[in-house]
Amino acid sequence: MVRCILMSGGKMRSLFAPIGGVAVAAVVTAISSSSVQADARPKAVITILHSFGTDGQHPFSGLVADKSGTMYGTTLHGGATSLGTVYKLAPDGAVSVIYNFQGTTDGAFPFSGVTLDKKGNLFGVTSGADVSDDYGTVYKMTAKGKEKVLHVLNNVPDGNSPQSELVDDGEGNFYGTAAAGGMGAGDVFRISPSGNFEVVYSFIGGADGGNPVSGLITDGSGNFFGTTYNGGDHGWGTVFGVTAGGGHTILYSFTGGTDGRNPWSGLVADKSGNFYGTTYFGGDQDMGVVFKLAPDGTQSVLHSFTGGNDGSNPIGNLLIDKKGNLYGTANLGGKGGAGTVFEISAHGKFSTLYAFKGAPKDGANPAGDLYMDGDGVLFGTTENGGENASGTIFKLTIQ
Repeated sequence: MVRCILMSGGKMRSLFAPIGGVAVAAVVTAISSSSVQADARPKAVITILHSFGTDGQHPFSGLVADKSGTMYGTTLHGGATSLGTVYKLAPDGAVSVIYNFQGTTDGAFPFSGVTLDKKGNLFGVTSGADVSDDYGTVYKMTAKGKEKVLHVLNNVPDGNSPQSELVDDGEGNFYGTAAAGGMGAGDVFRISPSGNFEVVYSFIGGADGGNPVSGLITDGSGNFFGTTYNGGDHGWGTVFGVTAGGGHTILYSFTGGTDGRNPWSGLVADKSGNFYGTTYFGGDQDMGVVFKLAPDGTQSVLHSFTGGNDGSNPIGNLLIDKKGNLYGTANLGGKGGAGTVFEISAHGKFSTLYAFKGAPKDGANPAGDLYMDGDGVLFGTTENGGENASGTIFKLTIQ
């Protein structure tokens, strides 16, 4: 599936067309592939907390929570202007819109969710900006919905169409990615709370990778890691590292075969320094994989999606708990044909926790990241489904 964004002003922009470029040195590592059969037994109880309608449509991102337990997220469309919203979910279950994007210089169409700072302020990006130069924005917002635009991207050299959450570097700055633009295939950028914007690394689209749709993680020492949807030695995407000073390293180039291709999601890491992620395509059935990348560069496939009970085509980032168990969502497939929530245990066992039916009282097509509270309960969103076919917020209690 190739997604295009309908930007303000009626412009349609495809993000994922392969882009050529010059080759750079890349580290290519050995591949070992393994797949575990999906366990389709019921593993969790779902509760639909909210069905979107007039208050927003199609939440593509997940949720984050503040110290009080209030959760925040975005909808890609809908709201008062049909250009997307920022909303909050109170501990008592009430959902309220705190901001409606206007489509001027404040931005429009937020694919990504928000990141909270220590003071409870929200930071995020939109994929569109004003009607003439709709390249995206970076914004800051109070918990009450007062928005300040920190930067409007200009395509070159800033990049365009940022679609992922920002990450705090621990020193007050935020790092993010633009899916396109820059030197041709997107970039990694840094922005201060006051709006000082800098391009850290700009992808050419060749062996260095191209089109970073997902966000970054950091080791806290000025190193950041992520994936690109395209590019690499084989053109099917990469796992990369960048430094705060702009150094760039390819950790893995996907071959497009059983190891997977086109990673839409970003990475999570365990205490041993292993990275985990997913690819949207590739694997045994070309429906995506869950992979592990060891510190020595060895890539292995933990699960290859079949499109059956296990689902297919994962988009959101994985979640790793304290015991090393992985949780994630598949956007499509599953018994109900509308996506799944899955678990991979620390020992490598794959289980389907829930299969969405797409029915009015259910949800369909989960795309955002999962959030886990202190009791091990999972919270997430679906793009579609629900009472108004505009998406849902759900809670999943694991049995």
